[in-house]
Amino acid sequence: MTTTHAPAPFPRVALGLLLTLLAGAGLAWVALAAADGAVAITDIDYRTEFVDDRWWSAGLLLVVPVFLLSRTWGGLGVAVTAYLGAIQFVVAAVTVHRYQVSGWSDGLESFAYLEAFLFTAAFAAAAFLGWRRKKAR
Repeated sequence: MTTTHAPAPFPRVALGLLLTLLAGAGLAWVALAAADGAVAITDIDYRTEFVDDRWWSAGLLLVVPVFLLSRTWGGLGVAVTAYLGAIQFVVAAVTVHRYQVSGWSDGLESFAYLEAFLFTAAFAAAAFLGWRRKKAR
C-alpha cells in the first residue's frame, strides 16, 4: 500500500509566499528607516548608524518560511531566495551610499555586502534543505 502526500492547498502556499515577500521588504525598510545616522555623542565624538543592525539581522528569521515554501514547491524556494537575496544587496548598497554621501566613509562599510552575501547563502541553504526534505517524502 502506497500513500501519497497531497500537495498543500494553493491558497495557503500563496498566503505564505505573500507574507514572506512582504516581511522581507518590510524588515529591510524598517532597518533603513530606523537607523539614527550620525549622532553627536560629545563635541568631537560621533556614532554612525546608517542601517539598524537588529532589524537587518531579523531578516535571518526568514529562513524558516523559505524552508517551508521550498519543501512545498522546490522552485518556489529558489525564487524566494533570489528575491530576499536581492533585497539584502539593496540594503547593503543603500548603507554604503549613505556612508559615502555623509562623508563618514572609510571603506569598511563595504563589508555590508559580505553580510548580504551571507544572508543569501543562508536563504539558499534553507531552500536546498527544504527541497531535499520534499524529495525524501
